[in-house]
Amino acid sequence: MGKLLPRAILFALLALLLIAGLAVVVLIAVIGLPDPRTGMGGFQQQAVAVAPTVDLAVGFLVMLLLGWLVGRPFVGRQAASAAGLMALLYILLDLAAIALLGNLGTQAFDKVALAYAVKIAGALIGGAIAGRSGAAATE
Repeated sequence: MGKLLPRAILFALLALLLIAGLAVVVLIAVIGLPDPRTGMGGFQQQAVAVAPTVDLAVGFLVMLLLGWLVGRPFVGRQAASAAGLMALLYILLDLAAIALLGNLGTQAFDKVALAYAVKIAGALIGGAIAGRSGAAATE
């Protein structure tokens, strides 16, 4: 447990940055840059329609990769536990950021719960793969 918690915290912070950054890149790739004729309003309308799907896809893939990376030094269930802890810390940090911005009351919690469930699943699958793949260091 000595190196599990600091590792999970580090990877949860990395997950926040990667999911936010990659989601923006994917949104711009899908929608394109804002058109000067329609302004930001048109871009925002398109982004609102596509953002939940982008968040699910990007969030799952990032958490799968980070779940695998955070679980690599551990064996078996401890790898999946590291990935699960990372996912829970990610959710806590994400909710704290939303609350600090004052947007907690405006969230559609059914969509948020689905997004968090998908991210937890991705992390746990990545941790399970790390625990079984032989990538874990033997001590």
